[in-house]
Amino acid sequence: MQPILRNKSLRGSIVRLQPGETLKVSTQKVEAVRSMCSTLGLSMQRKYTTRTDRKTMCVTVTRIY
Repeated sequence: MQPILRNKSLRGSIVRLQPGETLKVSTQKVEAVRSMCSTLGLSMQRKYTTRTDRKTMCVTVTRIY
């Protein structure tokens, strides 16, 4: 899992994911994360999944391919 690096964009963090890698972000950004994954997946021919964990209040993004 990669934390978002300070002074790095959320979009850039998602783009840099390699297949099989995950990224955790706060649930406050759930709508932005899901929208970015959908848009980036379409434009860059990649597939991402998102999972929300209510206990830890985070969204996990996984790059599939």
